[in-house]
Amino acid sequence: LAEHISNVPICFGTITLRRDCSAILNNLKSLINSYPNLPVKLVCTHGGITVGEDGATHQACEDLAITRALPNITVIVPCDDIETTQVIKKIYDLNTPVYVRLTREKFPRVFGKDGLLKEIFNIDYDYSFEIGKAYKLLEGKDINIITCGLTTSQALLAAKKLKEEGISPSVIHLPTLKPISKKSLLEVLGPSKFILTVEEHSIIGGLGDAVLDTLSDMDYKIFKHGIKDTFPISGKAWELVSYFKLDAKGIEEKVKDILEKN
Repeated sequence: LAEHISNVPICFGTITLRRDCSAILNNLKSLINSYPNLPVKLVCTHGGITVGEDGATHQACEDLAITRALPNITVIVPCDDIETTQVIKKIYDLNTPVYVRLTREKFPRVFGKDGLLKEIFNIDYDYSFEIGKAYKLLEGKDINIITCGLTTSQALLAAKKLKEEGISPSVIHLPTLKPISKKSLLEVLGPSKFILTVEEHSIIGGLGDAVLDTLSDMDYKIFKHGIKDTFPISGKAWELVSYFKLDAKGIEEKVKDILEKN
């Protein structure tokens, strides 16, 4: 199909990557290796632990690791509906394979007049999505929090609490996990050498490792915060976010722990 149609959108749940992993990977590898840069767009909902009660069999927390390992593919994790709209428009004319990870659960809007940046920090952020670009949402000097997807909103909420306690974090939104513009990332990092990556995904192969790969030759101390090397559990979506300490409180505690021990 992709050989004869200029753009092929394919929409399904992230669980498909797990259930039919072998078939999908083999087909995608065949497409990408035999017919470089065919514009197949995989737009997948139900990513991460916020699938909730469906439990570990349906909570895809390794989908970013799977897709990042594929040659030539672009991997994107939007943080809200405003960004998702821009992402879909941007990738439509992109002549390469793309994986976009979405969720089932609703979570706070980051951008726009009713987003967290405006509501909490009174920041009018003129957002424009570009593939590979890193975005500094909040300026800080004590630690850099790099995040994507659902946890971007939680990082902003955590930053509000931290600032009230005299801790100054930078919050950096990195929606593109592959490719990452190293130049763009270095431009938005604050003065601190501490980096905390936060993601609703396994700490193996996702955002944390993408940042580590990008900055491996730089003098930064990078800490990864996400789903540890374990299977998720069944529960209500936001209770699970709290259980795995990916909510604002959990991120706040992680930042304090890093600064206290270093």
